[in-house]
Amino acid sequence: MSAGRPAIPEGIGQKTEFQELGLELKSHTSAEISTEDNIFDITIKSPKQPVKTTFKLMQYKNGEENELPEGVFIQMKDEDVVFHLALPEPAWYKLNIFATKLDAAGSKLPGVFTYLIDLKRAKKAVKPYPKQYADFAKGCYLHKPRFLDTTKDLSKVHFKVEVKGAKQVAVKAGDEWFQLTKQGGDLWEGDVNLQPYRGKGVPVNLNACRGSDENSFATLLQYTV
Repeated sequence: MSAGRPAIPEGIGQKTEFQELGLELKSHTSAEISTEDNIFDITIKSPKQPVKTTFKLMQYKNGEENELPEGVFIQMKDEDVVFHLALPEPAWYKLNIFATKLDAAGSKLPGVFTYLIDLKRAKKAVKPYPKQYADFAKGCYLHKPRFLDTTKDLSKVHFKVEVKGAKQVAVKAGDEWFQLTKQGGDLWEGDVNLQPYRGKGVPVNLNACRGSDENSFATLLQYTV
Protein backbone atom coordinates (compact mmCIF):
# COMPACT_ATOMS: atom_id res chain seq x y z
CA MET A 1 0.00 0.00 0.00
CA SER A 2 1.45 3.36 -1.04
CA ALA A 3 1.57 6.39 1.22
CA GLY A 4 -1.27 8.84 0.87
CA ARG A 5 -3.94 6.22 0.28
CA PRO A 6 -7.20 8.21 0.38
CA ALA A 7 -10.10 7.40 2.63
CA ILE A 8 -13.16 6.32 0.64
CA PRO A 9 -16.25 6.99 2.77
CA GLU A 10 -18.55 4.95 0.56
CA GLY A 11 -16.11 2.05 0.50
CA ILE A 12 -14.71 0.27 -2.54
CA GLY A 13 -16.06 -2.72 -4.42
CA GLN A 14 -19.56 -3.58 -5.50
CA LYS A 15 -22.79 -2.11 -4.23
CA THR A 16 -26.18 -3.83 -3.94
CA GLU A 17 -27.30 -2.59 -7.35
CA PHE A 18 -24.34 -4.33 -9.02
CA GLN A 19 -25.81 -7.74 -8.28
CA GLU A 20 -29.38 -6.59 -8.87
CA LEU A 21 -28.45 -5.63 -12.45
CA GLY A 22 -26.67 -8.94 -12.97
CA LEU A 23 -23.33 -7.25 -13.69
CA GLU A 24 -20.07 -9.18 -13.65
CA LEU A 25 -16.42 -8.14 -13.34
CA LYS A 26 -14.39 -9.18 -16.38
CA SER A 27 -10.99 -7.50 -16.58
CA HIS A 28 -10.27 -6.43 -12.99
CA THR A 29 -11.80 -8.55 -10.25
CA SER A 30 -10.10 -6.70 -7.38
CA ALA A 31 -11.54 -3.34 -6.32
CA GLU A 32 -8.04 -2.01 -5.57
CA ILE A 33 -5.64 -1.81 -8.49
CA SER A 34 -1.90 -1.09 -8.44
CA THR A 35 -0.46 -0.45 -11.89
CA GLU A 36 2.32 1.18 -13.89
CA ASP A 37 0.11 1.48 -16.99
CA ASN A 38 -1.64 4.84 -17.11
CA ILE A 39 -3.72 4.02 -20.21
CA PHE A 40 -5.74 0.83 -19.76
CA ASP A 41 -9.26 -0.62 -19.92
CA ILE A 42 -11.60 -1.84 -17.23
CA THR A 43 -14.35 -4.11 -18.56
CA ILE A 44 -17.51 -5.30 -16.86
CA LYS A 45 -20.18 -7.56 -18.34
CA SER A 46 -23.92 -7.07 -18.46
CA PRO A 47 -25.14 -10.48 -19.67
CA LYS A 48 -28.73 -10.20 -18.46
CA GLN A 49 -29.85 -6.87 -19.91
CA PRO A 50 -28.63 -3.71 -21.65
CA VAL A 51 -27.59 -0.95 -19.26
CA LYS A 52 -26.76 2.73 -19.39
CA THR A 53 -23.70 3.84 -17.46
CA THR A 54 -21.71 6.86 -16.40
CA PHE A 55 -18.72 7.50 -14.15
CA LYS A 56 -16.88 9.86 -11.84
CA LEU A 57 -13.08 9.83 -11.81
CA MET A 58 -11.27 11.53 -8.95
CA GLN A 59 -7.53 12.11 -8.50
CA TYR A 60 -5.92 12.33 -5.04
CA LYS A 61 -2.46 13.90 -4.89
CA ASN A 62 -0.59 16.05 -2.34
CA GLY A 63 -3.69 16.33 -0.17
CA GLU A 64 -5.79 17.67 -3.03
CA GLU A 65 -8.82 16.06 -4.68
CA ASN A 66 -9.67 16.82 -8.32
CA GLU A 67 -12.27 15.48 -10.73
CA LEU A 68 -11.06 14.34 -14.18
CA PRO A 69 -14.14 14.18 -16.44
CA GLU A 70 -12.05 13.72 -19.61
CA GLY A 71 -10.09 10.77 -18.25
CA VAL A 72 -12.62 8.04 -19.06
CA PHE A 73 -14.33 6.99 -22.28
CA ILE A 74 -17.18 4.46 -22.08
CA GLN A 75 -18.12 2.03 -24.84
CA MET A 76 -20.40 -0.97 -25.11
CA LYS A 77 -19.77 -4.00 -27.29
CA ASP A 78 -22.13 -6.96 -27.11
CA GLU A 79 -22.31 -7.77 -23.36
CA ASP A 80 -19.18 -5.79 -22.48
CA VAL A 81 -19.11 -2.30 -20.99
CA VAL A 82 -15.59 -0.94 -21.48
CA PHE A 83 -14.16 1.96 -19.48
CA HIS A 84 -11.08 3.30 -21.28
CA LEU A 85 -8.93 5.12 -18.69
CA ALA A 86 -6.21 7.70 -19.36
CA LEU A 87 -4.56 8.78 -16.11
CA PRO A 88 -2.17 11.74 -16.45
CA GLU A 89 0.35 11.25 -13.61
CA PRO A 90 1.29 9.00 -10.69
CA ALA A 91 -1.32 9.39 -7.95
CA TRP A 92 -4.29 7.67 -6.36
CA TYR A 93 -7.50 7.62 -8.38
CA LYS A 94 -11.06 6.64 -7.55
CA LEU A 95 -13.41 5.44 -10.30
CA ASN A 96 -17.08 5.40 -9.38
CA ILE A 97 -19.23 3.46 -11.84
CA PHE A 98 -22.94 4.21 -12.04
CA ALA A 99 -25.45 2.08 -13.96
CA THR A 100 -29.10 1.22 -14.37
CA LYS A 101 -31.37 -0.55 -16.84
CA LEU A 102 -31.32 0.96 -20.31
CA ASP A 103 -35.09 1.47 -20.24
CA ALA A 104 -35.23 2.73 -16.65
CA ALA A 105 -37.28 5.89 -16.14
CA GLY A 106 -35.51 9.01 -14.88
CA SER A 107 -31.96 10.19 -15.24
CA LYS A 108 -30.56 9.10 -11.88
CA LEU A 109 -28.06 6.26 -12.02
CA PRO A 110 -27.10 4.54 -8.75
CA GLY A 111 -23.51 3.72 -7.89
CA VAL A 112 -22.74 0.06 -8.60
CA PHE A 113 -18.97 -0.26 -8.15
CA THR A 114 -15.99 1.74 -6.87
CA TYR A 115 -12.40 1.10 -7.92
CA LEU A 116 -9.38 2.55 -6.13
CA ILE A 117 -6.32 2.82 -8.37
CA ASP A 118 -2.72 3.36 -7.29
CA LEU A 119 -0.84 4.53 -10.39
CA LYS A 120 2.88 4.03 -9.81
CA ARG A 121 4.15 5.49 -13.10
CA ALA A 122 2.80 7.36 -16.12
CA LYS A 123 4.55 5.80 -19.11
CA LYS A 124 2.50 7.55 -21.79
CA ALA A 125 1.34 11.09 -22.40
CA VAL A 126 -2.43 11.39 -22.31
CA LYS A 127 -4.85 13.63 -24.14
CA PRO A 128 -8.53 14.25 -23.34
CA TYR A 129 -10.99 11.71 -24.66
CA PRO A 130 -13.64 13.10 -27.02
CA LYS A 131 -16.93 14.32 -25.61
CA GLN A 132 -19.66 11.71 -26.02
CA TYR A 133 -23.19 12.60 -27.11
CA ALA A 134 -26.33 10.57 -26.45
CA ASP A 135 -26.47 9.19 -30.00
CA PHE A 136 -23.08 7.53 -29.57
CA ALA A 137 -24.57 5.12 -27.04
CA LYS A 138 -27.03 3.90 -29.67
CA GLY A 139 -24.99 1.15 -31.23
CA CYS A 140 -21.61 2.85 -31.78
CA TYR A 141 -18.08 1.65 -31.09
CA LEU A 142 -14.98 3.76 -31.68
CA HIS A 143 -11.83 1.93 -32.81
CA LYS A 144 -9.75 4.96 -33.86
CA PRO A 145 -8.78 7.61 -32.88
CA ARG A 146 -9.26 7.58 -29.13
CA PHE A 147 -7.20 10.80 -28.87
CA LEU A 148 -6.15 13.59 -31.19
CA ASP A 149 -2.54 14.37 -30.30
CA THR A 150 -1.91 17.98 -31.35
CA THR A 151 1.84 17.56 -30.77
CA LYS A 152 1.96 15.31 -33.85
CA ASP A 153 1.15 15.68 -37.54
CA LEU A 154 -2.60 15.39 -38.14
CA SER A 155 -2.60 15.35 -41.94
CA LYS A 156 -3.79 11.73 -42.13
CA VAL A 157 -5.91 10.87 -39.08
CA HIS A 158 -7.51 7.48 -39.56
CA PHE A 159 -11.08 7.20 -38.31
CA LYS A 160 -12.57 3.74 -37.77
CA VAL A 161 -15.97 3.47 -36.11
CA GLU A 162 -19.00 1.20 -36.00
CA VAL A 163 -22.34 3.04 -36.25
CA LYS A 164 -25.47 0.91 -36.20
CA GLY A 165 -28.00 1.85 -38.86
CA ALA A 166 -25.96 4.69 -40.36
CA LYS A 167 -26.55 5.81 -43.94
CA GLN A 168 -23.67 8.27 -43.86
CA VAL A 169 -20.85 8.94 -41.41
CA ALA A 170 -18.71 12.06 -41.65
CA VAL A 171 -16.14 14.11 -39.77
CA LYS A 172 -16.73 17.87 -39.61
CA ALA A 173 -13.88 20.26 -38.81
CA GLY A 174 -14.76 23.93 -38.97
CA ASP A 175 -16.92 24.22 -42.10
CA GLU A 176 -15.23 21.28 -43.85
CA TRP A 177 -16.84 17.84 -44.16
CA PHE A 178 -14.96 14.55 -44.66
CA GLN A 179 -17.07 11.55 -45.63
CA LEU A 180 -16.10 8.14 -44.27
CA THR A 181 -16.49 4.98 -46.37
CA LYS A 182 -18.66 2.04 -45.41
CA GLN A 183 -16.57 -1.13 -45.15
CA GLY A 184 -19.37 -3.60 -44.61
CA GLY A 185 -21.81 -4.15 -41.80
CA ASP A 186 -21.78 -1.15 -39.47
CA LEU A 187 -18.08 -0.33 -39.97
CA TRP A 188 -16.99 3.02 -41.44
CA GLU A 189 -13.42 4.19 -42.12
CA GLY A 190 -11.48 7.01 -43.70
CA ASP A 191 -8.43 9.27 -43.48
CA VAL A 192 -9.01 12.92 -42.53
CA ASN A 193 -6.64 15.86 -42.91
CA LEU A 194 -6.91 17.86 -39.68
CA GLN A 195 -3.49 19.48 -39.96
CA PRO A 196 -4.90 22.93 -40.98
CA TYR A 197 -6.85 23.02 -37.71
CA ARG A 198 -4.11 21.76 -35.38
CA GLY A 199 -3.64 23.89 -32.30
CA LYS A 200 -6.47 26.27 -33.14
CA GLY A 201 -9.02 24.91 -30.66
CA VAL A 202 -11.40 23.96 -33.46
CA PRO A 203 -14.09 21.38 -32.58
CA VAL A 204 -13.94 18.22 -34.68
CA ASN A 205 -17.25 16.34 -34.74
CA LEU A 206 -17.92 12.76 -35.72
CA ASN A 207 -21.45 12.78 -37.17
CA ALA A 208 -23.87 10.21 -38.53
CA CYS A 209 -27.00 10.29 -40.66
CA ARG A 210 -29.43 7.55 -39.68
CA GLY A 211 -32.80 8.93 -40.78
CA SER A 212 -34.52 9.51 -44.12
CA ASP A 213 -33.24 13.09 -44.38
CA GLU A 214 -29.78 12.80 -45.95
CA ASN A 215 -28.90 16.29 -44.77
CA SER A 216 -29.67 15.59 -41.11
CA PHE A 217 -26.66 14.50 -39.08
CA ALA A 218 -26.47 13.80 -35.34
CA THR A 219 -23.22 14.43 -33.47
CA LEU A 220 -21.73 11.29 -31.93
CA LEU A 221 -18.37 12.58 -30.63
CA GLN A 222 -16.55 15.87 -30.38
CA TYR A 223 -12.77 16.24 -30.33
CA THR A 224 -10.83 19.49 -30.01
CA VAL A 225 -7.67 20.28 -31.95
